[in-house]
Amino acid sequence: MHYPLAATPEAGSYLEVAQGIYWLRLPLPFELNHINVWLLDDGDGWTLVDAGLSVPATRAAWDRLFATDLGQKPLRRLIVTHLHPDHIGLASWHCERFGIDLHATEPTIRRATRLLQHAETFNQDLAEEYFRANGATNPVNIFRFTSGHFYRRIVAGMPVRTHRIDAGTTITIGNREWEAIISHGHAEGHLSLYCRDAGLLISGDQVLPTITSNISLFEDDPDLNPLQQYLDSLEVFRQLPETTLVLPSHGKIFRGLQERVDTIKAAHMDRSALVYGHCREPASVSAVAGRLFPRQLDEVNSCLAFGETFSHLRYLEKQQRLRRFSENGISLFQA
Repeated sequence: MHYPLAATPEAGSYLEVAQGIYWLRLPLPFELNHINVWLLDDGDGWTLVDAGLSVPATRAAWDRLFATDLGQKPLRRLIVTHLHPDHIGLASWHCERFGIDLHATEPTIRRATRLLQHAETFNQDLAEEYFRANGATNPVNIFRFTSGHFYRRIVAGMPVRTHRIDAGTTITIGNREWEAIISHGHAEGHLSLYCRDAGLLISGDQVLPTITSNISLFEDDPDLNPLQQYLDSLEVFRQLPETTLVLPSHGKIFRGLQERVDTIKAAHMDRSALVYGHCREPASVSAVAGRLFPRQLDEVNSCLAFGETFSHLRYLEKQQRLRRFSENGISLFQA
């Protein structure tokens, strides 16, 4: 892998990474402390890819950016790669400010809308019962994360006007054509944008340079297998040219996409082997998560650890390497 730019933009500043394409970095109040968003020259305005988290520090960073030369042209379009709060959090704020539509995949629009509304209809008793049945001794943190309550704190709302992007759609931005690549696993209907002529890939969270994207499962739907979906989705990116410059949502821009895909796949196979090893004796989702992530985790990371562990257990169950059964009301997995 190769990193063509040694510098990274500070929060509230930007770097031009190709003609008419600007790398903006916004702060996050988490262990992962930033998100990269991309501002693309679109003639008399800008197209923005991803919006940032709905927190005061991010709004302040945007105010600083709008006060620079970038503010001489308005946003004409907002594209969001997927529904996670650091990507869609300020979408409605931008759309209202500039009177524009949100462009996203159908699953992103549907699931974000549901999460924002779900907090009103959420059944806490049923959620607590479900997570306790998967071994959680303190399920409050998990269902607060999955119910929409946490989501509503850091997502400003859903834009009134939305425009659907489908797989294979060609989007004209300025003088470039971008192909929509839709994948699953990290988030249903995750959108990446590929410009063949310029050799550029806006990869979102689907391919990151140094960390692996969280692949979580929280629902007890036997048909869901997000890790398998994610691994299958990676094969599309392996087919892109080796010279492709990848613009990810976290970390630095890089080349070496095929090598990175191989490394990510190997990391998930290593994690699956660890999960399998922790199921020599019957174990719940929470018990395995505690062994995989023994350090003290904050609320967000404890939820992600549960979801990540569950996705690997489901993957191994689908491969018939683990069996799942219930004992004393607790769902257990065993090799």
